[in-house]
Amino acid sequence: MSSAQESRRASLRDADDDQSRATRLLLIGAYEQAAAARLARPSVTWLSERAGVGRSTFYTHFASVEDLAIATITASFEPIATSDTDRRRAHTDDRRAIARDGLSAIIESIERSRAVLDYTVHIGSRAAVLDRLIAQFAHYTRETIAVEYDHLDAARRDIVTEYVSAGTAHTVLQWVEGRMPLRRSALVDQLLDVLPVPLTR
Repeated sequence: MSSAQESRRASLRDADDDQSRATRLLLIGAYEQAAAARLARPSVTWLSERAGVGRSTFYTHFASVEDLAIATITASFEPIATSDTDRRRAHTDDRRAIARDGLSAIIESIERSRAVLDYTVHIGSRAAVLDRLIAQFAHYTRETIAVEYDHLDAARRDIVTEYVSAGTAHTVLQWVEGRMPLRRSALVDQLLDVLPVPLTR
């Protein structure tokens, strides 16, 4: 994949225009149909036809079926991340309360997507799902880290972003899969206790 394609996808992912959002929602809806039908593995052609878009349009927005799958699972992350950074910039709320609300909302979102998550793991690999989930966490966490770590250079902020994203994604995925016998509120409390101090104090 060329860096030009990656840049185009990134700009469309971040685009706030109605057409880009509508196209992505159509493709997400097609993937949800595939998950509901438990297809052995949906092809780009099948997904594009269901969404009513061309294959080239699919690849304009997503690099692969796996990328679409993770976008489907994390579709509600963007407003959660925006709320988090807006509240942090406003300096009106306690950092721990902001972090608690954000973590709770992300976990609830992944819980709601459990059937799609299970299907995605079933047709691919858990390792690939976790890797892409970490990348999505990082994408939406980057601005929060920038707000709270504005004194660090970009390279050091990237390290904090990857550290927080990988740990959170891995832990939440294990919990959703039933590997941690905790109530959601207890999971959130434990995550809050291990997040870096600037995010919660």
